[in-house]
Amino acid sequence: MARYPSALVMMALITLLAACSSGNAPVTFALCGNGVLNPGEQCDEGSQNSDFGNCLTTCKLAVCGDSFVDLNREQCDSNNLTNPTAGCGAAACSCQNLGFGAGTLTCNPSCQFDTSQCGPAFPPTPTPSPTPFETPTPSPTPTPVSMCGDGLLEPGETCETCPADCIPLPCTPAPPLRTVAVNLAAPAGQGVSRVGVLVAYRTNIVTLPSSGVSSRVRNRPPNSLVTAAGLGYALRVTVTTPSALPPGQIFTVDFDSCQGAAAPATSDFACTVESCANTGGAAIDGCTCAVTVQ
Repeated sequence: MARYPSALVMMALITLLAACSSGNAPVTFALCGNGVLNPGEQCDEGSQNSDFGNCLTTCKLAVCGDSFVDLNREQCDSNNLTNPTAGCGAAACSCQNLGFGAGTLTCNPSCQFDTSQCGPAFPPTPTPSPTPFETPTPSPTPTPVSMCGDGLLEPGETCETCPADCIPLPCTPAPPLRTVAVNLAAPAGQGVSRVGVLVAYRTNIVTLPSSGVSSRVRNRPPNSLVTAAGLGYALRVTVTTPSALPPGQIFTVDFDSCQGAAAPATSDFACTVESCANTGGAAIDGCTCAVTVQ
């Protein structure tokens, strides 16, 4: 007559097997954000994970069509029209945010804004001309600082006031690399140890890859911490050093050429200082930056 283990022994075996199985099962999502690529993760940039970046907070790579807006290469994604860099704040962008009349803003399959259903762009405010009875008083003609709509986001312009300059133009990356230097000028006697700059460029002349832009920022100051983020129309760079930065060049950037485009000139770039502070963290007014083509 066959002998069978008692019910008590069977329950003990089942409990032991369950404990062993659950103890060895990796809890992948619990490790997301530790900066280490763990099993089940496509990426992990630690504290840099972002639902507006290349690596999402779920440790998945952002792709067009996933409803997350990767600000490095996308203006929108599916039905998600939220884009704080386009001057829309935390709300979804609209035709009016981008400088157009009323209508319906949509997102095309390439994850770029489709303004075809928006009303016409707002016309510029007409400048009154003197009447025949007025005698104009001659005055010096100031050097133009910026021109909205010329394809380059220049100092004094923002994506809210000039959305057309924040929309990348068609460009096929091609050799050779084009290197530019970014130079900083600070008021006399002020030691700058942290500066944030926005390096804008004509997107039909040069371009940057949608990821890995940090590797394009070279010749950094010694012992500096440098972060870089590509916006599609500009490169945002922050440089932090333990001591004051020397005047002049603070870094260089390697751009890809656009296929068929002429060699870039200094006028194809613009630089805006977004923040400037000394070693104590106090803000410094009057910092400026400029770009030169090497």
